[in-house]
Parts: sequence; C-alpha cells; structure tokens
Amino acid sequence: MIPRTLKISGFLSYREETEIDFTALHVACISGPNGSGKSALLDAMTWALFGEARKSDESVINDAAGTRQAIVEFEFEYENAVYRIIRSRERGKTSAVEFQLQDDASDGWRVLTERSVRQTDKRICQTLHLDYKTFINVSFFLQGKADQFTRQNASERKNVLSSILNLDVWEIYLQRTIEERKERSNRLTLVDSQLADIEWELATEEDSRARLQDLAEKLTAAEAQRKLRQDALENARQMKVLYSAQEQRVADLRTRLNQAEQQLTVERDTAALRRTETEKYQALLLEKETINTNMGRLAALRSELERWNEQAPQFFALEQERSALQMQITLEKRRLQQEQQTLQKEFAKIATIRETLAARQEKEIQLRQEIEVLKPEPGAEDAIQIRLSALNDEGSEKKAERLHLKTRMDEIRKRMSNLESAIGTPCPFCGRDLDETHSEHYLAELNLEGTSLGDRHRELGVVLKTIENDKAALTHSLEQMTLASRTILQKEKERAPLVAQIESALEMLDHWASDGAPRMAQVDRILAQDEFCQTERTALATLEKKLTQLAYDPNAHEACRKAEAELKPVERQAAEMKAAEAKLEPLTRELQERTERIAAQTAEAEAYRTDLAERSEALMESARLLPDIGEATVLFEMAQHEENGLRAEKGAAEQRLAQLSEKKITRGRLTEEKLSLQRRLSGLRTLEKAFGKNGIPALLIDAALPEIQDNANEILAKLTDDRMSLELKTLREYKDKSREEKMETLDIVISDGFGSRDYEMFSGGEAFRVNFAIRLALSRMLAKRAGARLQLLVIDEGFGSQDQDGREKLIEAISAIAEDFEKILLITHLDELKDVFPSRIEVEKNANGSRATVFA
Repeated sequence: MIPRTLKISGFLSYREETEIDFTALHVACISGPNGSGKSALLDAMTWALFGEARKSDESVINDAAGTRQAIVEFEFEYENAVYRIIRSRERGKTSAVEFQLQDDASDGWRVLTERSVRQTDKRICQTLHLDYKTFINVSFFLQGKADQFTRQNASERKNVLSSILNLDVWEIYLQRTIEERKERSNRLTLVDSQLADIEWELATEEDSRARLQDLAEKLTAAEAQRKLRQDALENARQMKVLYSAQEQRVADLRTRLNQAEQQLTVERDTAALRRTETEKYQALLLEKETINTNMGRLAALRSELERWNEQAPQFFALEQERSALQMQITLEKRRLQQEQQTLQKEFAKIATIRETLAARQEKEIQLRQEIEVLKPEPGAEDAIQIRLSALNDEGSEKKAERLHLKTRMDEIRKRMSNLESAIGTPCPFCGRDLDETHSEHYLAELNLEGTSLGDRHRELGVVLKTIENDKAALTHSLEQMTLASRTILQKEKERAPLVAQIESALEMLDHWASDGAPRMAQVDRILAQDEFCQTERTALATLEKKLTQLAYDPNAHEACRKAEAELKPVERQAAEMKAAEAKLEPLTRELQERTERIAAQTAEAEAYRTDLAERSEALMESARLLPDIGEATVLFEMAQHEENGLRAEKGAAEQRLAQLSEKKITRGRLTEEKLSLQRRLSGLRTLEKAFGKNGIPALLIDAALPEIQDNANEILAKLTDDRMSLELKTLREYKDKSREEKMETLDIVISDGFGSRDYEMFSGGEAFRVNFAIRLALSRMLAKRAGARLQLLVIDEGFGSQDQDGREKLIEAISAIAEDFEKILLITHLDELKDVFPSRIEVEKNANGSRATVFA
C-alpha cells in the first residue's frame, strides 16, 4: 500500500481541511513539536482504512465548538491500482465509508462500497490482504516497540513472538476445547446418573404387573354398579322429557302470542310510515316547475364542460412535452457547468505545477552540474591503479635488493671479524699463512666493498620511502574518488525523482495546452452565449405557440366543473318527483289494506291468550308427579366416579409398564451416548495438548524462525556490510550434563568476525542494528503471510529517546533499506534532524488546530 494523498477535516487536532500529497516523497520525516498532531496523521490513515485508531468512537471528531463532523479522504496505490476511501463520522450518528477504484478508461472512480459499513470494511481488508492489527505490526514501528522481541529474556521471547504472529487464536481454540470437554464430562456424569435411575425403576416391573391385574378385576365390578345407576337415571330423564315437551308447548304458545303482538305492532308502525310518505310525495309535487328549470341549466353546463374536457388532454400533453424539453435544457446546462468546474480545478492544478516546475528544474540542473564537477577524468582511476601496481612491484624489487644487500653486509662484517682473529692460519683465498700485512690488505678490500654496499642500502631506503609516500598519495586519491562516487550516487538518487516529476509536469502542461485549455474556453463560451440544446429550444418555442392557439383556460374549466357539481343534486330531485308521481296511488291502496290486516291480527292475538291460560294450568299438575332426578344423578355420578378412578389407576398401571418398556429403549440409547461421549472426551483431551503452549503454536513458531532468521540476516548484511549475522536457537543444553534432553529456549547468537556471542553481550550500535533487522524481518514475514506487499514503513521510534550515536545508527539503518520501500515516513520533534532527510512534512498547531506542510 503506497499513500498518494491524505485529506483531513475535523479529525482529532485537525480542525480545518488539510491535504498532504505523498507522491513526490520517498524518505521523509514528519517533524513538529510534541503535541502538534504528527501521530494524528498516522491515526487518520488507519481510521480511513479500517475505522480504527487510538480512538475509534465519536471522540475522533475535533472538540472545537462548531465542528460537527470528522472526514478523512485517503487515496493510495496498491498492486498497480489506485483506490480512494472517504470515511466520515457526524456527532450523534454512526460512521459512513465510501470505497472507490480509479477507472483509467473513464478517468473517474468506480464505486466498490458495499451495502453496510461492516461489509465495506471487510472488502477493504480483503483488497489489502491486511486487517488493522496486522497492518500496524507490518508497517508501523511504534515508539518503544522496536526491541520488544529482543529485550526479553530467552524464555519470554517465544511468548512475544506468539503475540506478534497472532497465535493467540490457539488459546481461544484451547479454551473452547476445555469448555466442550467440561460440558461433555458433565453430560457423561448426568448420563451415568440417568442409567442408574433407569436400572432402579426396571427392578419394579413384576410388582407393577400384579397391581394391574388387581385393578382390572375391581374395574369389572364397578362397571356393573355404574350400569344399574345409569338405567335408573335414564328412566327419570325420560319422564323429564315428557314434562319438557308439555313445557315446550306452553313456551311455543307464549312465543306465538308474542309474535302476533309484535307483528301487530309492526303493521301499525308501517301504516304510520306510509301515511308520512304519502304526505311527503304530495309536498314534492308542488316543486315540479322549479326542478324542471334547474334541469335545463344543468344540461347547458354539461355541454360547456364537455368542450373543456376535449381541450384539456391536448393542453396537458403539450405541457408535458414543454416540461421534458425544459428538463433536457436544464440537465445539459448542469452537465456543462460541472465540466466547467472540473476544468477550472484542473487549471488550478496546472497553475500549481507551473509554480513548482521552475524550482524543480533549477534544482535538477544544480544537481547535474554538481555531479559533473564530481566526476573524475576518464581513465584516471585506472591510471592510478596501474601506477600503484607499478609502485608495488618496484617496492618489492627494492625491498628484495635491500634485504640481499643487508645479508651481504652481514657476511662481510663476519668475514672481517674472522680475518682479525685468523692471523697465522692459512689464508682461505690463497692458501698462504696470514700475516698482518696480508690481513690488512683483505680487510681494506672488504671494508671498501661494505662501504659501497652500505651506500646502496641507504640509497634504497630513500627510494622505498619515496615509493611509500607516492603510494599513500595515490591511495588517498582513490579514496577521494570513492567518496566522490558515493556523493554522485546520492545526488543521482536525489535527482531521479526530480527528473520524473519534471517530465510528468511537462507532459501534463502539454496535455492541458492541447486539450484542457481549448475545451475550457469552448465550455465557457457555450455557457455564456447559451449555445447548447438549440433543437430543444426551437421545439420549445413551437410548443409555446401551440399552447397560445389552443386557448385553454384551466380556471374556467374548474369553475364550470364546480357549477355542474352544485346543480347535480337536482337530478336526484327530478327522479324523486317522477317516483312520487308513480308511487302515490299504490301507497294509498297499501294503506287501506294494512288497516284491514290490523283488525284481523288483533282478533288472532286474543285467541292465543285464552289457549295459553288453559295449558299453563295443566303443566303445573304434571310438575307435581316428576321423580327426583338430582338424587338419581348423584348416585350415578358416584358410581361413575368410582369406575373412572379405577380406570385411571388401571391406565396409570398400564402407562407405568409402557414407561418401563420405553426406559429399556432409553437405557440402550444412553449406553450408546455414553460410549460416544467417552470417545469424544478422549479426542478433546488430545486436542487440549495440540492447542496448548507446547503443541501447534510451538510448531508454528519453530516453522517461522528460519524465515525470520533469513530475512533478518539479509537486512543485517545491508546494515553492517556483511560483517554481522545472527542465528535463532530453540534448544539449549542444561547445565547438568547428565541430562540427555535439551531445554526449550529462544537464544539470539550473533557472529561479527570476532566469533559468536549471545545478543545480551552486545550494546550500542550493534544491538540497535540487530533490533532493527529482527523487527523489519517480522514485518516482512507478517506481510507475506497476509498475502500483502511491504511497501510502506512508518517509524515512530522517538529520535529524542536516542543519544547522538543512536540517532546516527538509525539514520544509517534507514538509508541502507530505503530502496526496499516505496515510502518511508519518520516522526521526530527535533529540529536538527529536519535537514538530514531529503523531504519532510512539517506539522504545526495554532488556535485553529493542526496543519501539515509538505517540503519535497
């Protein structure tokens, strides 16, 4: 993930909108006083990407009065694609997020946002192959955490490594396994208890069968007694039925009397209504002339309304066409205005590019000139090497000759000493006895030869000293050339991004001049002179003319409709008048008939009253002869209750035997479950060992250590020019040599050219380089395992906590691994470190909040 731009507004200490452009940065420091908002920039990145930072709730919103919302827009590059995330949070509401992909074909953004924030966050993690925790461990070196692994003792390092590798999940698996094992163990105890209870109950089966036989015999006797009582009750009930029939006949007669009286009342009420209707119709016929006049007015209004109704569809069709044309013209104008705004923004961007281009070109020319000055003459280094080789050869010859001379001089001294003590002995040269004259002659010759050799020996010493001086001068020249080459390389690295930026800027300026500027002028002219949608404008004028010719008046149409609605009730009055003319004569006849029926129904009701009195007297006599049904019912219910009780007991006994049969089935099922639980418990105990500290997590750590060691040694080689390497050892012999097994550990052994020593024996710069290499190796491994590339490195290591030597070591380490990353950002509050790095982001805080300025 490579940052491109970061826009912050209302987030933490950044109250006003601040934009940071990372595109021109490679290695840059984020500088500023403590509390100015440096680390908030990192929080903005992680909050935009994952919705998490040191604060993840509403407290991310700037606490200044009037700030209602925090917005972070983060644009970054990943796997040759450009993405943009816009995350916001408003007070009192949940956060919102937009996820977009730059579409090269349309030069716009394609929406990747899912239906919810949770689903969108999940898609972002899937795209990056990283979640928040892994991203922090991979890309961020937080203050005080770089030596978190190495500073622990050997026995604790595995715990730290387990946490870094996110092996805590195995502890979750272990706890779940323990919980299930406890649950299954409790279930096994319960099953054992249930089996014991079932065995106890099955022991009572014979007693239950004997009780069932006894209850069957008692039930047979109770059924016979209940039948006798039931017959007596049935006889009493039949007599009651006969009485009830008499009672029903009296009730029916009373009902008929009530119905006759009710019918008589209805007839009288209906006759009164018909008299009222007759009077109403007679009064309505008096309004006949007024109703006929209003019907004539209603017909005229409906004729006019029909004319308006014919014109209305034409009017509204033309109105709809006019609205559609006006909408097309409006939409085209909005589109042109939006394009105009886009071109104006591009024009402002081009202006910014023009402002920075000259400074970058000047800087590039300066660097190129400095490089040319530092370049040595062609072949100068080879000439020096040839001259050094010749001097080495000459020096070797002179040294050999001088050594030979010294040997010869030593021999001469020895011979002279021998001659002085050999007077009187035979001469080794001529064979005659040596005398003083003869000896002095030879001594003079040897002395002359020794003097000549000594002069040559001293002459050679002077020559060798001259050669050594020449070699030293030539070596110094070579060192100066090497230093110049390094400086050239550094300046070339500094110049390369400037050349790319200049080329990109020139290309953008050319593109603007050929395409952007002409199009912006064209759009400005079109909008200023309304030179768009000419066809639609012509069609709109034609429609306006048609509407005028139609002369449709919606207000007059509505007034006509209201007048017609007001007169509409006269139709009902006319219909009622016609109905009155038709119904008046039948109503008169009906009223006469009802009068006659009322007289007949009055006589019928009087006959019912007489018959009812006679039958009521006979019913009272029958009531005195009825048997006591209540007593018969009590006797029957007692017998039935006894029978039901015995039947229930017999059913319970039968159910008991059925339950015992089911218990046998349950016993078999529980026995199978017990065996299954025992097998599962055995497997869970195995899983407890596998998920435990010395199980799978230990194997994963052992598998990860070679990769960590290889990555750390690759980085350490860069930091120390191949002078140091490390080895991670997981086993160590006990002090008790008699023990064959080895102790679990995690030792860090360092080799530095003087032998191998434990990490704890190193301090200062060497220990720092080892810490840095191991921390970066862990980041590489976590990124690889997550399926992501390690392209961004952020170091919040606190330069202020380092002494001068520590700061220099950190700067050297960053320079050594700079080419391995697309972006490296370092946080510091020390002013003296601003100029150490080629670029910086300077953060300051005032009354309006934090602001960040990029110096590329």
